[in-house]
Amino acid sequence: MPCCLFKEIYQAGYILLQQNWDMFHPVRLIGITITGFHEDCSPDQLSLFDQMEGNVKKDKNKQIDEVMDKIGNKHG
Repeated sequence: MPCCLFKEIYQAGYILLQQNWDMFHPVRLIGITITGFHEDCSPDQLSLFDQMEGNVKKDKNKQIDEVMDKIGNKHG
């Protein structure tokens, strides 16, 4: 499912790690790649199935992501 929020991307990566991690083989590096961006696409993925409460949470998480981006850009 398309998304742009850090929390959703993190959770998807965490689930993938849980499903594929073998305790007997150490993990040195984990990477997540995000692709499929197009300039003419809308920045928000709309869903017919989201309820209003879910959209409020997504808006709050989007605001958190924007603040984190600003802090990262300012302080590295």
